[in-house]
Amino acid sequence: MAEKTVLEDKILVCKDCGNKFIWTQGEQ
Repeated sequence: MAEKTVLEDKILVCKDCGNKFIWTQGEQ
């Protein structure tokens, strides 16, 4: 369940930052 939480957390941040946060995390 921990993995699902991380995915959901990233999706929430993505919407908050405008999909910019997800791109930054993915590049790192």
